[in-house]
Amino acid sequence: MHIRAQNAALIVRRLATADFVQFEVFEVLPLISAVMSAEGRLLCSYPGPAVQIPADIFTGECFLRELASFLAQMDVDGLDRTPTTAFADNISYDSAHPRYISELLVGILRGYGQPAIVDRITKRFGDEVLLETAIEPWKDMRWWERLRRWLDLLWWPRLDEESWRKPWRRSPLWLILRVSLHSSLRAGNLYKAFVLFFHAYLLRTCVRRDFSSELLYVMMVKTSRRLSKLGPDASRHVHQLVQFVHDTAEVTKAILSKRWDAFQAIGSIRPTLRLDGLDFVGDSHTSLDKSYKILMKVLRSSSRGSSRTQFTPSREFRLYDVRDFTQFTNDKLIKAIAEDQRIATTDFELSVENNLESWIATSANNDDSSDAIVSCIKQYFAGAELLYDANGEDSSVMILTIMDLWVALDRFAIQECPHY
Repeated sequence: MHIRAQNAALIVRRLATADFVQFEVFEVLPLISAVMSAEGRLLCSYPGPAVQIPADIFTGECFLRELASFLAQMDVDGLDRTPTTAFADNISYDSAHPRYISELLVGILRGYGQPAIVDRITKRFGDEVLLETAIEPWKDMRWWERLRRWLDLLWWPRLDEESWRKPWRRSPLWLILRVSLHSSLRAGNLYKAFVLFFHAYLLRTCVRRDFSSELLYVMMVKTSRRLSKLGPDASRHVHQLVQFVHDTAEVTKAILSKRWDAFQAIGSIRPTLRLDGLDFVGDSHTSLDKSYKILMKVLRSSSRGSSRTQFTPSREFRLYDVRDFTQFTNDKLIKAIAEDQRIATTDFELSVENNLESWIATSANNDDSSDAIVSCIKQYFAGAELLYDANGEDSSVMILTIMDLWVALDRFAIQECPHY
């Protein structure tokens, strides 16, 4: 059940192993601030609070009547003022807090039963929020804006000021269905297989109803993605399902190919360009009557010449061509990074990539080689750690560079202590 006004969902289960009825509650839509500030997707755990009561109490007429009345009232009553979230110049109404279901209802049910122990599932929640600019008050609108707003309200009579400011969110009902199915089919590990079958069946139905090519292609891609989530052993365990998905994809692919061939046949027309009547000499003649003064000014300024200044780079010595890594000792590398952090760090990484192997081969008998590598690792990590902190790709480059230096250090250590 979706209790819309409270932004909550309620799952009621009749447990098979015991004479109990279990109530599970969870929040449907996260806060806008949580969605907007999350890097990537949100990790949400379902369900939230859970409580179980004896079945004889649940089947009582008085209990069911009061429970149904409470849920029906909570579905439409906004007991608290809807919170707002502001980003830049956008102000939008946020999702409600589900406290009247997750705290009040659960607290009442605990008086009849006891808290339930449930196996919670974690889902990567790919929610989206599209914020709209706050609507001005009616008195501040221009007359055409006021007329458009009035016509909209006539067309959509249920729209009010709060509805205009609500942002676009993903379907909460779809999330409730997924959580309910996942928690119900978890015991037999059937959730992914069922969702795959549902996608394939829906795709086949849309093919029969002649949906547009764009929708069919997107649905086929989503179905393929669902098939990949079953893992490498999918064909062995659910062979019939995989065959059903494969046949559906082949039918969809044939329909799309047939439509594309028909479109190419209609769209392929002979060129109508005729070059016989063109006058290239006359058409390419351009008069620049009003541009004479500008052109003469440019030509005169260039004839007098211009003063040239010599470019002097900020760093006379670059690190990318260093072939002797002992030159980085005595804090020379960290000083270079302090002067120009990005250039010096990149130069050192190129030097490790291009020159480290040759230097190892020529420094086999040098006792200071190990100390030079240790010094390079410490200085490079100290300079690159803060620079690459927020970038995963650059951090990977840093780790690989340090691993190359570590391999070089290991080779020098084996040369110095061959018996260990």
